[in-house]
Amino acid sequence: MEPITLKLKGALLLVTLLCVSSASLQMSWELLPGGLTVVSKGLSGVWGVNGYGYIYRLRDDGTNCFWEQISGSFTFSQVSSGNEVWAVTKADLIFKYEPLTNTWQQIGGALIKVL
Repeated sequence: MEPITLKLKGALLLVTLLCVSSASLQMSWELLPGGLTVVSKGLSGVWGVNGYGYIYRLRDDGTNCFWEQISGSFTFSQVSSGNEVWAVTKADLIFKYEPLTNTWQQIGGALIKVL
C-alpha cells in the first residue's frame, strides 16, 4: 500500500494514496481519492482523519482498495496506528480503537497529539 505522497494545500495536508491490489497477478496501481489531514501507517493498517474529523481505514478486499469510515461520535484531530489504533479528539480526549467491537474506548487524561 505504498507510496504515500503528501501535498500542501492551504493549511491542510492532503494525502493521496496508491494501492496495489493483492488479488491481481500483475501489479496495478489505483489512485484513491480523499482529502485526509492526518495519515498513519502501522501494523494495524493505514488510517486517516479527514478535515471534518471523521476517521477512515484503508481496506483491501483482494480486488479493490477503498476507504472505510469508522464509526464514532466524536470529531477526531489525530490518529496513530501501530499494534493498536489510538486517536485524539479536537477536545483533546484520548480513545483506543477496539477492533472486536468496532468501537472506541475512552482513556483517562488529555493529549494534543498521538504518534
